[in-house]
Amino acid sequence: MLIGRLSDLLGVPAEAVFDLLASQKRQLRRGVRGDAEGSAEGQSEYEASVAGMPAGLVAAMETLFGLLLQHSECWRWVDDVVARGAGHLQTWKELYRVLLDVREEVGEYSLGEVVARCESATVCELVDRAGRRATGISSASAGFQSARDRLASELGVLRMAQVREHLAPEVDSGEQVFADLVRMARGQRSVLPPEARWNSPACGGGGG
Repeated sequence: MLIGRLSDLLGVPAEAVFDLLASQKRQLRRGVRGDAEGSAEGQSEYEASVAGMPAGLVAAMETLFGLLLQHSECWRWVDDVVARGAGHLQTWKELYRVLLDVREEVGEYSLGEVVARCESATVCELVDRAGRRATGISSASAGFQSARDRLASELGVLRMAQVREHLAPEVDSGEQVFADLVRMARGQRSVLPPEARWNSPACGGGGG
């Protein structure tokens, strides 16, 4: 709301207002970090929320958001992997919902239209970080596919960790573990088609 109001009053695009405020916020944060001598007190709320998360997962999601913010045509490659990744953090879910809403209402949106709907400081910080992640990526399509594949790998690692926990001897959840393993197996990629995998000599198939 503030960014939209300042944009109207100054006659400046919302993107320019956002960039100015984001730049000032980064300078203030660097000053706080210097005063705190690198302690956790210098972290923003968003930085604190992702501090314990896998770095690859954070990088992949921020890159995907950055490309979606700068290139709305990237929505053609959005799938359930991106949605599941966004579900791992409340701020990601909020920005994903904003993107869905603005896309539904205006179609080919601009960054300013998204920024004007960001109502929390953490979401605005995510927009800033995501934009910097996407800066320098020459091909939006290739960059998006690469970040999406990295996200899928990170989610697979997290899922495998959950399966290992279920396989602990003290946990009696055989059916759940089997279901998890089936879902993971179906998500794996192979250079061979299913019929070749299951009918190969190594699998004992007779090919008949």
